[in-house]
Amino acid sequence: MSNQTTNAKIKKILSNNDFQKILARLSVQKGISQVQANIEAETYLQELFAEHDPSVNFGFIEIFQYLIGQGFDKNIDTDTAELKALSRLMRRHPVAFVLTHKSYIDLVVLMIVLARHGLPLPFLFAGINLDMPGVGKIVRNNGVIFIRRSFKDNIIYKAALRYYISWLLKQQSHFMWAIEGTRSRTGKLVWPQMGILKYIAEAEQDIRQQVKYVPVSIVYDLIPDVDDMTTETRGKKKKPETVKWMINYLRKMSSEKLGKISLRIGEPADMFERGDDLLNLPKDAEVLTDSTISRLAFRLIHKINKITPVTTVSLICNALLSKFSLTKRGVESNVSDLMRIIENHKIDALVDRGMPIGESVQRALNLLVQAGIVKFQGDGLHTKYTVNRDKYLQATYYANMSVHHLVHRSFIELALLKIIDSKSGQSQIDFWKEIMSLRDFFKFEFFYSEKDKFSSEIESELKYMLGEKVTNEIFNKKTNVTSILRTQNLLVAPVILSNYLEAYKVVAEGMLIWDPTVDFEEQAFVEYCLFLGEEMHWLGQIKRVEAVSLPFLQNGIRLAKNLKIWPEEGFDKDKIIEFNKWVDNITARVNVLLNYTLEQRVNQDYHIPVEREIIPGTKTEKITMEILEGERGPHIGAFFDLDRTLINGFSAKNFVASRLLSGRFTSQELIAQFAGAISYARDTGNFGKMAAISANGVKGIDEHVFIQVGEEVYRKKLAEAIYPESRALVSAHIEMGHTVAIISAATPYQVEPIARDLCIDIVECTRLEVIDGKFTGKIIEPACWGAGKAIAGQKLVEKLHLNIRKSYFYTDSAEDIHLLEIVGNPRPVNPDTKLSGIAFQNDWPVLRYNDAHNSRIAGMVRTGLSLGVVIPAILNGFSKGTTNMSWNEGVESMMRSIGDLGTYVAGITLSIKGEEHLWSHRPAVFILNHQSNADMLIAIKLIRKEARGVAKMELKKMPVVGQILEASGTIFLDRTDKEKAIEALKPAIDSLKSGISIVIFPEGTRSYDYTLGSFKKGAFHIAMEAGVPIVPIVLKNAHDVMPRGKNIFNPALVEVIIHPPVLTHDWNKSNLDVKIREIRNLYLKDLKQPLDEVE
Repeated sequence: MSNQTTNAKIKKILSNNDFQKILARLSVQKGISQVQANIEAETYLQELFAEHDPSVNFGFIEIFQYLIGQGFDKNIDTDTAELKALSRLMRRHPVAFVLTHKSYIDLVVLMIVLARHGLPLPFLFAGINLDMPGVGKIVRNNGVIFIRRSFKDNIIYKAALRYYISWLLKQQSHFMWAIEGTRSRTGKLVWPQMGILKYIAEAEQDIRQQVKYVPVSIVYDLIPDVDDMTTETRGKKKKPETVKWMINYLRKMSSEKLGKISLRIGEPADMFERGDDLLNLPKDAEVLTDSTISRLAFRLIHKINKITPVTTVSLICNALLSKFSLTKRGVESNVSDLMRIIENHKIDALVDRGMPIGESVQRALNLLVQAGIVKFQGDGLHTKYTVNRDKYLQATYYANMSVHHLVHRSFIELALLKIIDSKSGQSQIDFWKEIMSLRDFFKFEFFYSEKDKFSSEIESELKYMLGEKVTNEIFNKKTNVTSILRTQNLLVAPVILSNYLEAYKVVAEGMLIWDPTVDFEEQAFVEYCLFLGEEMHWLGQIKRVEAVSLPFLQNGIRLAKNLKIWPEEGFDKDKIIEFNKWVDNITARVNVLLNYTLEQRVNQDYHIPVEREIIPGTKTEKITMEILEGERGPHIGAFFDLDRTLINGFSAKNFVASRLLSGRFTSQELIAQFAGAISYARDTGNFGKMAAISANGVKGIDEHVFIQVGEEVYRKKLAEAIYPESRALVSAHIEMGHTVAIISAATPYQVEPIARDLCIDIVECTRLEVIDGKFTGKIIEPACWGAGKAIAGQKLVEKLHLNIRKSYFYTDSAEDIHLLEIVGNPRPVNPDTKLSGIAFQNDWPVLRYNDAHNSRIAGMVRTGLSLGVVIPAILNGFSKGTTNMSWNEGVESMMRSIGDLGTYVAGITLSIKGEEHLWSHRPAVFILNHQSNADMLIAIKLIRKEARGVAKMELKKMPVVGQILEASGTIFLDRTDKEKAIEALKPAIDSLKSGISIVIFPEGTRSYDYTLGSFKKGAFHIAMEAGVPIVPIVLKNAHDVMPRGKNIFNPALVEVIIHPPVLTHDWNKSNLDVKIREIRNLYLKDLKQPLDEVE
């Protein structure tokens, strides 16, 4: 919008009679003329004025959506129900969005979410420090109102801001801002700033327009500015926001992998609504202004705390800060325990709710390792993860993002420790005294409910922590409280409270040793405490110098002021000593709990509830049911191939590509890889020979180089390529105590990171010979391929005393037939065409996962060619018909060509059992289950001649397809009119009586997965009426070719079972339902689905 238009709008606001009256009163108050007041107010309005330009909004949203999507997951995690409720609210009221402030992009994230869902964009408040040259005007056209950081004594600025907000409210505008005023430097919610809230509330009263205040919480797996924020807490000066700074910030955000963004929207609040949530409002005069504003602010903070989602990154940081180091299994166990605590507070609080624990934890660990916050040492299951010492503050920041769910439990742990020394009959009183004492001690760190509700929350947490029975007995003197605490899987007080205690200790010591002759000034004292913290750490008086950070020191000072021991209010050494003892007393108990925690690390057997690993109600539950209901014990082996079995894709391809792109690929290595590939092709897949040639190319290279490449490939490609179904299978076998191993032709540099991820300790693979840390150019024979895998499996059986007949082997390749044939439970996974056929003929259960591996372009070409076969099929039919002077022969020739050519081009291969039953009794009613759009092609290829199909009326109206079906004599049914449908089946009976078979899909529609639908009775009625048999044809996996909702063919081997004809001579209306159920059970049995009950 032009400057002229903007100036005209500002003049209109300025000339308003109500605003002029305000300025007249203020000019008298300031002792200046009204003209001067008008000039000053106009300057401020120019500074404040913003608007939403739709074209600029669109470009802004698209650009930032793209930039944010480079570092973060492209889809922002939101709750659909919350957005629908918000949409209704925004139609009725102006809405003020009150956000948490974790990052510079918080407000942009909310704008993107609103824009994606077609909701109005609010005006947003930002510090004037972000009004950068060349950027400010664009940003103002996106609704950004820049306000000054400080304007306490500027009454005309205050009036201009208040009136401008009123003017926007009259136009039903919406607003958003961060109530904390500045980004949280600690990861947890900080004290609310009342300024903007006060101005909106006053504007709301001025124009008598009700505003709805909507709490919004945004959390990130990782935050691009966390390094700067946490170092600022140790006194580092904040970088000024400039254009160069902004470009660097966006570049950093786009270049790093930062995980997921999650946004939650809470229930709205009103200015004068008290609400159900009783709050504990601090009586701190310096913090709170007007009581109504304060109550609303703390109510909003409380609502934000309730809706804030919890990331797995945060839980891992809590676990590692508590235990120092953990194996992957240990991390999963601790995170699982934390998840249970959090779900007890709020069932849907977890960002990764519904994701298997192994996948969720590994995804978060990969982010933390990449960011340098967590590091790992060791191999396989012995690998341990720990917080990088240099990144302690960052880990603490992320841990604090879930702290609001753990505060009650930390207080309970300390209070239980306190009552160990209680006198008989005093335990319960002492427990509650200590709970309330801790509540008071940490009141500037956490937000609490009102005392009665807080007490109820503590009681509920205590029961959840100890169970009903122990809770009822805990205050009995005979109860061993120490033993109860020692046996807790998780003690949270040390990690939740230690940093605050260390900072408060420094504040207490600083007050004690401050020279009374020196003027006491708060800023100088804070700087002194930062130095004192270093000294106390050196002397061993505190454990973590990083804990002595500005936010914690400032809260310690707030507490000192609240306790009236702050030296500015009069130096009382005795009171300061008492405060110091209070800190020491709590710290001593925290250290006792820390020792209990460290004791648990020794030889701990970590257990993870199976429902955390295999989510109830999902596909993973179905495929693991057989294992979880089977036999337990380490005598049962579970062997897994790697490529296309555990992971989607080929690890070697990613490994070679990464090595090539690194620029460190030697010419010798390149030639060897090329020669190996040619050898593999010439020798029809001789992997051993290819491996030997390729190994020669890496002669002299340090093994450590390949280890590093393997870890890089894993983090960038393979971690996300692990099939969820395979994770579940591995977890199920581990849960049952089976001996799990990976047996793969790949090298350890590809396999071992995956094994570590999945907690698999045994790896058999193709190993390169290494001497003195360098490759010799040889492989260690035999290569773990083909028969070599069977040898590796047999060695494990002998070494570990496994029962081979009870063991499992999961693989995708027919090359692994040697090992498949010797285990008792062969399990083809995503099998290649050859293995599909072998599995079908041997009745081996086949597992097929959702797979995006196939190229979409190839699929589109395949689908286009499949449609194109219609033309040669028609020509072939025309030629055959004219040659034999027979319409029927021409049509049948055309349909056979469509079936043969269509399935060939689409990549559909049929593996058939019982093919003889297609011809033994004709005419017949052939019935097929319906899984895919490809079913029609398959049916045509199978039946081939002397048959008519039954199809829905809609197909008749389709161009080309309708004409071909009509020419073939297809009988069309109108499914919307039952009477007409029954009438339309009469020609089918006539056809059967004249010797023409009928083909029909009794479900009437395709299923969305492999699940068999209910059977309609039409097919069975016509067979009974015509006195012909029914031939059941079961399509086991046609769904893989083209699932419902898709329109592209995927190549697949489709397993077909043709049952013997079922005679209908003894059928009648009274037994028809029973006969139908009996036939349907044939399908259910073949599809391995629960059978129907037959009377």
